[in-house]
Amino acid sequence: MLLVLPYLARVIGKQGDLRDAHALAQETLALARDVGDRQGLTRGLEVCASLAAAHGRHELALRFAGAAAGIRTSIGAPLSAPEVAELEHSLAKSRYALGGAEADAAWSIGHGWTVELALREALATDLAIPPGVAPAPNRPGGLTARELEVVTLVADGLTNRQISETLVISEPTVVRHMSNVLGKLGLASRSQVAVWAVQHDVVVRVHS
Repeated sequence: MLLVLPYLARVIGKQGDLRDAHALAQETLALARDVGDRQGLTRGLEVCASLAAAHGRHELALRFAGAAAGIRTSIGAPLSAPEVAELEHSLAKSRYALGGAEADAAWSIGHGWTVELALREALATDLAIPPGVAPAPNRPGGLTARELEVVTLVADGLTNRQISETLVISEPTVVRHMSNVLGKLGLASRSQVAVWAVQHDVVVRVHS
């Protein structure tokens, strides 16, 4: 799963759906944190770096890239030459926008982050879509595709554990999605989410 999620995030990001791509990258980070997979953390941070660059968040992009590089150095898991080339290609716009010295400084700041700080920054970041970038598909309540999947399963009466097994994600990740859903919809309970789903005819194809 930790190999599939960042790959999907990259594909979706290249298709222009940056918000859902970012949600998948954050899901990668949360799952990697839950299972203690530091290489998974680097993959999630590298996707976040690429997406931040695409969003025009250039300093943040290079900080995330620096943080990933720092973790890779600590665990002895360097990127392959093709992976380095792909990442640098996605960061080229950020390096150009900031200029050499400022770009290097941003990368160095990220490189000095602890794993905990890198996770906190990446999971707390809400990337805004800048002008000129196509918005994500219009979805009920402004929910992401994954959040709509969770809503559908809640409406079907599934518990967090059952949702976790169906979507092949961790229970803490399900809890995080539910918290996001409640916040976005201004609701207070799972039963209210289920009613909302019926009222808005929310039916999505759940995939694993």
